[in-house]
Amino acid sequence: MVLAIGGLNANDSVGIFQAEELHTQALSMLSCVLEEVSLRSVQCVILLTIFYGLKVMPTKAQEYLSIGSIKMQNLMEIRPVNKTVDESGDLIYDLEEYETRAFWALFILESEYAGTLHFAKTGLSSYASNMRFPSLREEPYHWQGSPESESSGIDEPDPHFLAEIGVRKIIDRTCYTFNNSDSPTTNRTPFAPIVAKELQSQLDEWYLCLPDSIKFDKSKWPATNTRHSTRALIRAQYFATVILMYWPCIMEIIMTGECQTQEHRDAFKTAIDSYIQLVLCGTSVRLSELPTAWPHAISIFAMSATIMRMTQRTTLAYDKPDELESSIQHAFAFLESMIQCSPSIRYFTMILHDLHDSRSHSN
Repeated sequence: MVLAIGGLNANDSVGIFQAEELHTQALSMLSCVLEEVSLRSVQCVILLTIFYGLKVMPTKAQEYLSIGSIKMQNLMEIRPVNKTVDESGDLIYDLEEYETRAFWALFILESEYAGTLHFAKTGLSSYASNMRFPSLREEPYHWQGSPESESSGIDEPDPHFLAEIGVRKIIDRTCYTFNNSDSPTTNRTPFAPIVAKELQSQLDEWYLCLPDSIKFDKSKWPATNTRHSTRALIRAQYFATVILMYWPCIMEIIMTGECQTQEHRDAFKTAIDSYIQLVLCGTSVRLSELPTAWPHAISIFAMSATIMRMTQRTTLAYDKPDELESSIQHAFAFLESMIQCSPSIRYFTMILHDLHDSRSHSN
């Protein structure tokens, strides 16, 4: 599967052909993978999820992701040695390093797909509070008979993994908070903006903890030709999370057509500022480097549609309309570049064009 993913990412037809051949070979071993409850079987299913994500086949990716999540929980529960109790009496899962990384890889992927597809709850997220984070340093892997195994140093991995875990936990907390709150009709005016500000403070703490290798200056607007990098992806993730935090507040503006309070007016500007930043970075992503291309594209569609609807339904005007329109056009170009990969993205792009035309006529 590793070779298949590498072949799929190659920029030539031979690489794609090799990916299909290697994928076929990997699937021939799938029965063994599905029968086992082991770290190896979980890792294989994660690779299948990534492969189908790169192929822009989201439901297939989701199918293997669900299998991996259930396997991971079985792996955690069948061995008593995995569990200890800390001083506060909470249960802690003491997994080995690569088991820990497999858990958090599944957590990130499940969070991504659950945001865009109807996703059956596997129960994996309920373990997140009782799971230690992966180490900042790689465990040395000793290849049998390798003369370098004793002398090789320990490399620091890309801190993007830890940053992703952190922001996914915030997103998970955001969804939980709003799903378990009072109905908007009973407490509409104060709830959404106040909770959004509280969640924003947690995101800012996350931002301050980013290491220099992936830290970005959120006060400066990136150039539209930003080259894709881990820093650009983390930047896009930050501003996407801001929009999610203000989502209920945005919905209130759309439902009422009014910005009732100063908090709503602030949320209106914050949401559009964040959307512009998200699009400038999020549309610079090379799809061959993004194993969750479909959820990423659908998120850009959903946020673009919501921003269009919000600006259409209220008399409040954004102070930089040209920048907003430019960002919407960037979103269109990105989605249209993926039309050949997915019929659903073609359909969503048509919806977005209709909404944009309706917004233009109303203005």
